[in-house]
Order: sequence, then structure tokens, then C-alpha cells
Amino acid sequence: MLKFEIVKGRKRCKALWDRFSPKMALWDLWEVRECFQHKGLSYHFILGIDNGEEAGIMPLAHHKEDNDYIYFGDLFPEQDRFLIADKKKYLRAFLDGCPKGTNILYLDNSEKGLCRLRKGGKRYFLDFSKRGSSIDGYLASFSKKHRKNLRYDLKRLEGSGCRAVFGRKGDFGRLVELNMKAFGKESDYADKNHLESMKKLLKVLEKGGMLSMISIDTGGKTEAVGMGAIFRNKYYVLASSRNTKISNLGKLLTFKQMEYALKHGCIKIDFLSYESGWKELWNLDSEDMFEFVK
Repeated sequence: MLKFEIVKGRKRCKALWDRFSPKMALWDLWEVRECFQHKGLSYHFILGIDNGEEAGIMPLAHHKEDNDYIYFGDLFPEQDRFLIADKKKYLRAFLDGCPKGTNILYLDNSEKGLCRLRKGGKRYFLDFSKRGSSIDGYLASFSKKHRKNLRYDLKRLEGSGCRAVFGRKGDFGRLVELNMKAFGKESDYADKNHLESMKKLLKVLEKGGMLSMISIDTGGKTEAVGMGAIFRNKYYVLASSRNTKISNLGKLLTFKQMEYALKHGCIKIDFLSYESGWKELWNLDSEDMFEFVK
């Protein structure tokens, strides 16, 4: 018979996560998710035990201010998973065992069909294996006129002196500055918890050899910055900012990220789920994510 135990100590939670996490995506890494486990969250892992054997975990975190329960790592990481050895056998019991006020909002597409879940937002990505493994193959998905205009915009920027610089981690501060200028109080970085979490993430990625920083310099200033990560032949676009007064600068940064990803053997680029309008226009691949709310 399946019984549950609530685990709240970091050391044991980490051991359980490392045991049951498939480590298929960047978000499956403990050290990445822990960056977002700020002071307002406490560990609340639900451990299932069947006849003395650990059957899996529902890795939740208790949000003290809102008094609800979310997936470990707050709301920036995606591709949440049910970390259960035999989901067909145990998942329903685990879900029933979740406390009232549980909100898991970014369940990976692979979890659909196991139980009734609510459709959530879309996750956007680019699979180069379906596009001839090249940027030209990707561009072929656009009309001839669109391709011509896009190439013109990029050549014009590079012709005006815009150049890409790689590996300058100190430009994270400029990324934040540009974002704050563009969005003011609505900027993600106006949230101190998010800002500190992203700083921690940068250090974790650098230590693990996964960090990618791409900057665009022009006129003696850094006017666009992108922060990314490489894990298991996939490039993750984690944050980016630009001077909104310079037309098409975001396009140039995105293409430099694509070039970098391909050069480093990545066959997919993950653009995450945040939708500001442009992702639907860029012929990206997408898939639904799902939600469990109790």
C-alpha cells in the first residue's frame, strides 16, 4: 500500500531529486532549479513509499506569502515532470495526495495522457533537424519576400558597425539595465527575487561549462545582450534585452544565437514559453504545456 511522507530538509530533497530526475532537460538539474528557490519558498517534497520501497516524489515548494504549493524552483523553470517510477500505477494517488492550493503550471508535454490535465501555455523551440540542420533551411520556411527583407535588415545592421561579442559574462548587468529601461516597473528584474535567482543561475551555468553570453556592440556601447545555456545538444535562450530605439537589433541577436547554437553542435533551440508576440511570427516549432491545479 502506498504511503506518503513529507520531506522538508534540503539534503534529503536533493538526494531524492537526483535519484528520480531523468536529467533530460536543463530544468531537470537540481543546481539549476535551486537558483530559483528563494527565501519565500520552503521544500515540500511528497515522497511515496510502497512496501518499504521509494516509489517517487512530487517535488513541491510551499509559497509562504500566498500559502500555496508550486513545483520546486518557482515559475521560471519549465518542463515540470511527475518524478514517479511507475506513473500508471501511482500517479493518481500522488495527485490525490497533493495539498489543496497546489498549482503546477508548466508540466512537460510528455506528461499528457496520464491523467486529466488542463492545457496551459505553449513552449516554443526550433528543431534544426527538421530544417536541414542549417539557418538557410530554417529561412526556407518563410516566403521569398520575407527572407529578402530579413537578410537586408541583418546586413544593414552589420554594415552599420554592429558586431557580436561572445563570452562576456559581465554584460549581464547591461542586460538588466536595458530590460529595466524598456519595461520599467514591469521588468522581470524589478523583482529582487528574480534578479538574484538569475545571478545565481549565471554562476551555476558558468561553473558547469554551460553558459553562453552573446552581446551586440555598436557605436562604442553594448546595445543588446543574450544569456543562454547549452545542455545535451540543446541551446536554451534564457534572457535577452536590447536597445529598443535601434530597429531590428533583436533579430540580429536571435540569429547570432542560432549561429552559435549550430556551431556548438546544438540541434534544438529552446525559446521557452514566454510569448511577447514575435515567437508566433518566426515560424518556430511549439508544443502545449499542461497544468495541474487543486
